[in-house]
Amino acid sequence: MQKSVGATIGVGRSVEEALEKAIRAAHFNNRNFSPTVMNALTDNEIIEQLIHPRDNRILVLLEAIRRGYTVDELAELTKINAFYFYKLERINNLESAVKDHPWDTDTLQQAKYYGLSDGLVAKLWDEKYEAVRRYRWDNGILPTYKAFEPSAGEFEESVSQFYSTFETENESERLGDDSALVIGTGAFRLGDGAAASYTMAMVADELSRQGIKTVLMNNNPTDLTFIPQLAHKQYYEPLEISDVMNVIEIEQPTRVFVPGNRIKLITSLRKMGVNVQVIAKEKYLPSSMLSDGQQTIVNYFYDGLELHVIGVGHQDNGGIFFDQSAMTDSLWESLPRPEMTLDTAGLYQLVTDRLPLDREVTADDIRPMPFTHIAFLDKVTGVSWLRLIVRYMLNKQTTADEEMVDNLKDLPWRIKTSRLRYRDADFAEHMNIQQTLDNGRFAMGATYQVL
Repeated sequence: MQKSVGATIGVGRSVEEALEKAIRAAHFNNRNFSPTVMNALTDNEIIEQLIHPRDNRILVLLEAIRRGYTVDELAELTKINAFYFYKLERINNLESAVKDHPWDTDTLQQAKYYGLSDGLVAKLWDEKYEAVRRYRWDNGILPTYKAFEPSAGEFEESVSQFYSTFETENESERLGDDSALVIGTGAFRLGDGAAASYTMAMVADELSRQGIKTVLMNNNPTDLTFIPQLAHKQYYEPLEISDVMNVIEIEQPTRVFVPGNRIKLITSLRKMGVNVQVIAKEKYLPSSMLSDGQQTIVNYFYDGLELHVIGVGHQDNGGIFFDQSAMTDSLWESLPRPEMTLDTAGLYQLVTDRLPLDREVTADDIRPMPFTHIAFLDKVTGVSWLRLIVRYMLNKQTTADEEMVDNLKDLPWRIKTSRLRYRDADFAEHMNIQQTLDNGRFAMGATYQVL
């Protein structure tokens, strides 16, 4: 399943299971994907959207089946092979059976085999997710994991990539007593999502370097986190709470690292008592501004105890500009360093219209740094801030780390003056990159300029 902003992958033992996984992995959250909107479509609108496909086509097809359109009618209207409509019919029939037979173990077992999530079952039963999950466990309806075998079993392989299903034989065992689970950013690929992909890949790599057994979980086949060398194990799974909890239950990691743009997942995991380490931010923050003008940005590294100034930048709707040489001794000393209430290391910013400030700055004025700014800061300073964050999170910072953090004013930046320029997702332009610095991690979202 692919859109201009990315792709999802769904892997299962049947077409139905793979489809269900891909659908819930796609992060449908705007009005085009709302079930209420689907229900409100007129028959004429259904026919028009069947003939002229949109990004929500899979849900339109399911809605058409619910309304009684036959496989032959749909195949004629869409020119899609009838095979797939029989699969969608089975999904629709499964949803109806689950709704009509609440708390029936045989129906639930079949629903799970064909990929229906605990959350969807809970919705169909008008129950809470936790109740469905507990019922499934009490009745022995548990996921098993199958390995991807490149040679289809012809040769002995060292397999580290897995997907879930609901069968009897399990091929995945717990990695170890002290492991970390790193959640990827999911289907989003362009702009901020691409920078988040880079962010989580760096987190996973540093965890491995620190000798921690690392498990990666993602559903985007083009994401950096699926590079085999980044982790000891990888799961191709949707990043919804039921799928994540299934992996947590088999791996029992001591810590779970989640990108801050997965707000609902973070909330749900904490509700389940999981030790969640949030990377970069805990809410959606656009890299660009909502209106014209210019703002000043003070960038900080937080070591878990106090804020350390990295430098000052300026942003407008075109991008962000850094000039290390503009930092004078008096400006450095005048920059606010409010006391934070957090105990986790990270990168943060103060955004203001002007300096110096004519008011007191508190922790409430400090925001987590957007993913694109993190990747840009890594590049221009020559410091891997993400690796540094992980070491401080693990309390494994080195003496050299501490000395650098204490002397950031004297840190020689790799590129003293530079600009990150936001640009439209122009594919032709992306394929003819001529910038001095690597633009790949932003995947058409932004480009570097060395000034």
